Amino acid sequence: MKKLVTLLFLIPFTLLSQQNAAEWHLGISVKPEISAMTIHINGESSKAEYGFSSGLTLGYNISSSITFETGIYYGIKNINHSKGGLTFESDIDPEFGVIGTSELTRKIQLQDIEIPIQAKYFLFKQLYFRSGLGLNFLSERSYVNTIHHSDGTTTTIESDPESYLNYSATLGIGYMQPIGEKINFNIEPFIKYYFRDNIIPITHLYNIGLNAALTLKL
Repeated sequence: MKKLVTLLFLIPFTLLSQQNAAEWHLGISVKPEISAMTIHINGESSKAEYGFSSGLTLGYNISSSITFETGIYYGIKNINHSKGGLTFESDIDPEFGVIGTSELTRKIQLQDIEIPIQAKYFLFKQLYFRSGLGLNFLSERSYVNTIHHSDGTTTTIESDPESYLNYSATLGIGYMQPIGEKINFNIEPFIKYYFRDNIIPITHLYNIGLNAALTLKL
């Protein structure tokens, strides 16, 4: 895993040639996205839900083909998780034993504040590839557990909020369209993967989204 992280971070920096005049740019972006989790346990599943991220970017053109970017983003991630095959007292009959199983569902909403360290490599004049890492501060806004018993009843349990530090890798491919001498419009589908376990053990959060951004040359 460490080798993969290193590779994702270094790929765009391996082609530094054609030096260009230094150029800074400031941008604002909006990212509609869907969030889900990777799960490796039988009986558990995750359903993708919509969310968003938005924020400011600060970029620096290292060369005519490489741009370094950082900034700060704020996002809301919605996640649904379910675990079946559970047995509670309501699923057991004193005479016949186990008469059914229950299912636990979780509706989770996370706040995500990210500081990215990324680079864009321009394959052509306007088409680029993005890769890099992000430092992510995640905290729960809501975490509702619902147990669906086999007898048709439900039990709802609200858990205390949690916060934790994570880190992520982002891959994307985008297109930059100039709309003036100093303003560019960028459109970019991307995927982001979080490396540390999510608040549910042995699960990892990931996002698939579309980044729309305006950048201004300073």
